[in-house]
Amino acid sequence: MNCRGCLEGKKKLCEFEVSGQEAWKFEGKEYKGCPFEQVASLSANFLRAYNFYKNGFLPNEGSWLEQPAKFIEAVEVIENELAEIKQEQVRKQRNAYK
Repeated sequence: MNCRGCLEGKKKLCEFEVSGQEAWKFEGKEYKGCPFEQVASLSANFLRAYNFYKNGFLPNEGSWLEQPAKFIEAVEVIENELAEIKQEQVRKQRNAYK
């Protein structure tokens, strides 16, 4: 899923608003409609904080153990989702060569 074009106003129609493609899953739950509309502001903040984390910055002073439990959980969820996306991409590439 690539929402960047949609969010920048380059897309005329969201791929999730096309009949038959509007359902998608996340963590075992099924959703309908634009995924961006499902993201709460807190989730968006965690996604932003994740980018800082990947560049070596933590939200609070101190070590990993001194970070809020919610932040640690959010990082774990994001890492797991990214790993699943990567695995799916690898599976698709392997199937393309068969």
